[in-house]
Amino acid sequence: MNNAELPFYQKSNTVMLAVMALNIPVMLLTAVMSGTSFFQALGWSLAILAGPTLSWMNSRGSVLTSILLGMSSMMFSGLMIHLGKGMIECHFHVFVFLCVLTLMAEPLAILAAAGTIAVHHLSFFFLLPSSVFNYDAGIGIVLLHALFVVVEAVPATYVAFRFKKLVVVQGRILNDLDGVAEDLERVSGITAENSTKISHAVHDQGETIRTTVSAMDEISSMVEANLNAARESQKVVEDSIQAARNGRNEIAEMAEQIRALAEQAEQTAVDLTDSNVQLQEITKIIGSVGARTKVINEIVFKTELLSFNASVEAARAGTHGQGFAVVATEVGNLARMSGQAADEIGENVEASVT
Repeated sequence: MNNAELPFYQKSNTVMLAVMALNIPVMLLTAVMSGTSFFQALGWSLAILAGPTLSWMNSRGSVLTSILLGMSSMMFSGLMIHLGKGMIECHFHVFVFLCVLTLMAEPLAILAAAGTIAVHHLSFFFLLPSSVFNYDAGIGIVLLHALFVVVEAVPATYVAFRFKKLVVVQGRILNDLDGVAEDLERVSGITAENSTKISHAVHDQGETIRTTVSAMDEISSMVEANLNAARESQKVVEDSIQAARNGRNEIAEMAEQIRALAEQAEQTAVDLTDSNVQLQEITKIIGSVGARTKVINEIVFKTELLSFNASVEAARAGTHGQGFAVVATEVGNLARMSGQAADEIGENVEASVT
């Protein structure tokens, strides 16, 4: 008997012992109704119940306890037949308890019960026949009753045997379920541990992602700042280009005036004696050229300043401002060339004034 079957037999033996105890008032009632000894019924009932009770207290689910319960049930049947003065109705107690014993799922208990009632009938038939039958019965009647017991005991034993196999299978299933429960508990523990590890890993990964997002935000801010610097550098370069264009226009206009001045000077050299008014006009033209030269010098200064600012912004923009740096350099070169031309024109103007 394995540990999984033990609870069933403990329970079945306990229930059967309780049923045996309920037979005590039945025996007393039978004694009162039949006019037999009340105290004899009580004493024999307690004596019959003592054996299985002691075995039950020692081992509730043992086979020995089941066998003693089976024997005691038939002893109660024999006691009822004796207290009832051999009434045939009392013999039904035997067949009822043989059926009840099948519920214990222990074939040995049924066989022990059948043997006990057979011994009781045969022994008491020869020793005290009036306690077995209430009429003059022969040995044939005793054997017929024994046959009835055998006829009922055989199928009852088979049913108990099949029932026991079911209990064994149930015990194995319970053992397997216990193993499965242990495996599930172990797997649950491993799953819980893995879940904890995964939770920690997810938390660490979340921290890493947040750090990465912060770095990406900083990079995005730097890129945005570079784009703004590039836009400012582009604006400076565009202003420088526009200033250079304006300077070129001023230089072209000044060159035209110089050509006009040269022509006028030639005409003046020819017609120097013609009029003092013409000399005054020449003086005004020369003064105008000098004024324009100052304007050119201011444009050159602003252009160089814009070129320098463009170079600074291009350097701040990094790789995005390399093209702007080249343009700014060229604009600075153009401004310096314009400044040199303006200086030469100024020298020519001073020479002309002289």
